[in-house]
Amino acid sequence: MKRVILLALLIVVLVVPNLANAAASTVMINRVAYSTMFKTSWTSDGSGNVSDYTLSTDVDTGDFVGWYLYQVITDPGTTAPTANYDIVLKVYDVDISEGGLANRHTSNSELWVPDSPVQIGGDLTIDISNAGASKVGDIYLFFLRPIGGRDK
Repeated sequence: MKRVILLALLIVVLVVPNLANAAASTVMINRVAYSTMFKTSWTSDGSGNVSDYTLSTDVDTGDFVGWYLYQVITDPGTTAPTANYDIVLKVYDVDISEGGLANRHTSNSELWVPDSPVQIGGDLTIDISNAGASKVGDIYLFFLRPIGGRDK
């Protein structure tokens, strides 16, 4: 009987804390109709990350290949991320934000504008790190359509 109780106690001590860290990260995409602004709402996993979430250019966003990213606004949510959390936007595994989205503020919205608009040539991937377990936030991506482009 004592062994069963000790085994049950050991399982509670070793397994239950790890279940809290096993929560998966999530990202939701919203596009305002006829707009070139996309809002991504994210929740970090138990290790404080959102890893390799791909905004598929044809499924999530209505195909923005050829469009130009001209600004990004980051907005910490009500369960604010840890100070100096990092966001990386990648196309073909290249950081198109060039480190400009590192060290985001824990409570203030922040704007990042590239030196010149970045043309998107493929799927856009979002990585978030150091945010803390189960934290939330929003990322607003603003695009310019190429000349002759149209709304989807």
